[in-house]
Amino acid sequence: MTGAVRAVGVILLLGILGYLLRQVGFRGSALVSLLGTVALLSLSVAGIGSLFSHIKNISSTTEGFGELVRDALKILGVGYLFGVASDICRELGELGIAGSALVLGRVEILLICLPYIDKLFSLIGEITV
Repeated sequence: MTGAVRAVGVILLLGILGYLLRQVGFRGSALVSLLGTVALLSLSVAGIGSLFSHIKNISSTTEGFGELVRDALKILGVGYLFGVASDICRELGELGIAGSALVLGRVEILLICLPYIDKLFSLIGEITV
């Protein structure tokens, strides 16, 4: 919990700093925002390592569901990864690239889901025949 409180404190300080820099006409506030994002990610490195350890345990203990759990977590990771990339591009003023990042992320998620959609339709076909 202390890590979360520290991260929220850093977020608020960065937000205030960005606001103040914009008020005085500083044009590099997007760069400050990007550096702040990197700083926040570095604060959560230990938590991310713990997260992957728990994911590995869940995946190994759920016999038969390991692949499903792995793909569900992969979808979650892809969503966050492309979302962060899109937010950074939007902050830098590159709205077209930000939109493209979101579309590409959705396509990647769909590609991960396609084998399950195929299995679902096969099961529906078997039930209705």
